[in-house]
Amino acid sequence: MALDVPPLFSAGDLRGPLAAGLIGWDDIQGGIATGVGATLLANDAFSNTPFRLLCFRHTQDDSLSFTYQMPHRWQPGTVVRPHLHYLPLADPAVAQNIRFAGQYVWVPAGTPLGANAVWTPFTIDAPVLPGDINQHKIAALPLITPPATAIESSVLCVFWIRNGLSGADTYTTNKASGTLAANVGLLSADCHVQVAKGGTNPLEFPTS
Repeated sequence: MALDVPPLFSAGDLRGPLAAGLIGWDDIQGGIATGVGATLLANDAFSNTPFRLLCFRHTQDDSLSFTYQMPHRWQPGTVVRPHLHYLPLADPAVAQNIRFAGQYVWVPAGTPLGANAVWTPFTIDAPVLPGDINQHKIAALPLITPPATAIESSVLCVFWIRNGLSGADTYTTNKASGTLAANVGLLSADCHVQVAKGGTNPLEFPTS
């Protein structure tokens, strides 16, 4: 995927001379266990191992909330992409579907966190095919263009939900052990960003 490179910034904060040569994708990591709502998820051992996963169930709506602070290396104006890494933990006899949904909003420094009306909703239908059991899968939002006010240290808030109670979620095959309905194991929920510099200079706390 080609990078979306905006016009170069001034040389004063190092973005100008470095942007063209250094811009590239990077991750802002989001641990599932640190997401708001993680303690409400099923906590099951993976297969026959002692390793534990937090899991979404198909018998209810399970959700998590994450915040991603744009790093000082981020190139303001470039697109970002939050995404969820997960494992289908049950092997369906026929193709089934996981319904992920949620909403997101930007919070630049010095601005309030917006009420529900200003959040942007999203829906992701993720197919699970026979034989996909335990495979590392990724559910990705469309590329998000930040508002003009979003700069380094701005925060992107993302709410994820597995709509287990939706008729569009047909992945109802139970797994073999643990909480049987908890058939989506969660690995990570990170956000891809485009970085173009070593940091901001001299701005330690960018606000404009």
